[in-house]
Amino acid sequence: MVGNYALIALAVALTGFVLALLVWPYALKSPIDHTLEALNAFSKFGTRIRVLFQGVNIMSDQTPWYYPIVWMLNTTPLFVLLGIIGGLIGFPYLWKRFGPMPVIMAAFAGVFPVAYIIAKDAILYDGWRHLLFAYPGLVALAAMCWIELDIRLKKAATPYYRYALWGILGLTLLEPAQFIIRNASFPYVYFNPIAGGMKGAHGNFEEDYWGVSVRQAVERMEKEGLLKAKPDGSPLVIASSFSYNLDKHIGPEYDGKVITTYVKYNQRYAKDWDYAIFPSRYVRGPQLRTGIWPPSSQIFTIQANGSPLTTVLSAGEKHAHRGEQLTKESNFAGAIEAFQQEIAQYPDNELAWIGLANAYVNTQQAPLALEATRKALEVAPENLSALFLTGLAQMNMGDLSGAMSTFQEALKIDEEYSVAYYYLALIQARQGDFNTALSNLEKVLQTNPKFKQAYELAAQIMDQMGNPQRAAELRQQAAK
Repeated sequence: MVGNYALIALAVALTGFVLALLVWPYALKSPIDHTLEALNAFSKFGTRIRVLFQGVNIMSDQTPWYYPIVWMLNTTPLFVLLGIIGGLIGFPYLWKRFGPMPVIMAAFAGVFPVAYIIAKDAILYDGWRHLLFAYPGLVALAAMCWIELDIRLKKAATPYYRYALWGILGLTLLEPAQFIIRNASFPYVYFNPIAGGMKGAHGNFEEDYWGVSVRQAVERMEKEGLLKAKPDGSPLVIASSFSYNLDKHIGPEYDGKVITTYVKYNQRYAKDWDYAIFPSRYVRGPQLRTGIWPPSSQIFTIQANGSPLTTVLSAGEKHAHRGEQLTKESNFAGAIEAFQQEIAQYPDNELAWIGLANAYVNTQQAPLALEATRKALEVAPENLSALFLTGLAQMNMGDLSGAMSTFQEALKIDEEYSVAYYYLALIQARQGDFNTALSNLEKVLQTNPKFKQAYELAAQIMDQMGNPQRAAELRQQAAK
């Protein structure tokens, strides 16, 4: 029997491989070598993005080995999860009941890919979507477990044990089913009770990482009559960090009436727009957990079980955008006025507070800058721009110790934040700690090789250390 199953499995594998080759030109050139090359590339997938995992924003190549396991534990429905655990524990009993081959194949298909990815230390992001192909095997194992338990309890002296089993299965089925019914447009954002549901996951894990709920935002804007040209006849501008999704859902009937544009959430006022659609995907976990997001400039928010997925913002009087433009023109007095007007309208706009702090730093008003960054960090904890400006203001006030602590705090949040390394080096150079300063400048250039000021500061330090030749080399590099 085992031999028959092996032959069937081999035939299926070979058939699938041949069919794949027919639509894979690269593999046709060298079926074995290029297939192995692709498998190796997949196991070392090079995409590197910032992800939210267990409340911390980290780079996808720095996630811990248990990243996929935690995601599976938090997003798999309980009836499947209980079945998987029971199936693995009761593996010998399933073997006897269903035969070795079905049980081994189901377990192998479900467990091996996860173990392989962990062993290869592959880069994963946005949950465990790269491992979904392993899920059918795990579900099959879970089904066998529930069937085995039902058969065993059927032989029990009392039927109540079996009724209890059905009750547990029914209750654990009902919870995800209810979620799907309530959130039929984006069921993939589901988190189980282990994660605390959607509210427990909010700010701790990525939710709508594909931005699927952008569609519901556009449909609601359409329903409320917001998708129309402005009174002066000029087109309405809608910005989004998921502009691809936005473009797909703005129909051709809005040509000439609505324009879409891409903008990052943390740079959202760099462009002039009327409305903006932002999923929570690129908002830092600590800011989401404050409960202040979505901000007060929202028109409405798309939710899943009470957890905000995507918000639609109004630009209001566009004071924040005007402040950004005035800052670019070095008109800091005008920027201060514009950002103050924005804050008066939307006091929870962290970018307005940050813009105000920047203008205060550039007009030598460090105490006011510190107050502005404090407000920004209340709304958006761990905001690197706010921490950077805090450090600058502290330096301007002569508080070098406080500035060093602030820049070190920023590096705990993002160990590749080159600006923080640079200013630490600048402070250390002023204090005569040249070796530590050079070490930090080396870290600057590792993360940002085009940081010109780092070469120039290193050259100054070399001059002071009596090494003019090295200083000249550094200045040549800076000139390039």
